[in-house]
Amino acid sequence: MAVKTAVKEDDRSRNLMMFGVPETAAEDLESKAAEVFEQLEEKPKVVECHRVGVQKEGASRPVKVTLSSSDTVGRILSKSRQLRTTDRFSHVFISKDLTIEERNARKKLVLELKQKRENEPGLYHFIRNGTLFSRNHAGS
Repeated sequence: MAVKTAVKEDDRSRNLMMFGVPETAAEDLESKAAEVFEQLEEKPKVVECHRVGVQKEGASRPVKVTLSSSDTVGRILSKSRQLRTTDRFSHVFISKDLTIEERNARKKLVLELKQKRENEPGLYHFIRNGTLFSRNHAGS
């Protein structure tokens, strides 16, 4: 059982999830992903690229991108914040491929974060490495 878990984790380590990529009828996801990566000055080898989830009217499904190397995934994740400052991809968010348990834990943390921000507006609240932190605003 431990071997299966290790293999699945290794497989996930080469995956990225891209949210906010507009969905069109006849789309070339690999070229869309390549454009986003180019903005981050990365040219990874894309092994596989497809949308996940059920298609809903007015919403774009996440794109799961499998790369050849987990090191490349790490570099892209560390640079992904740069997308916020671009005109073209400011709405695109890149994250690790999380398991269902990890997604549920993250969802719970985000709810806690929202409650803390509402209840304690004088502090700066954030999530880092799966833990919720609070501190004074810079300069306060």
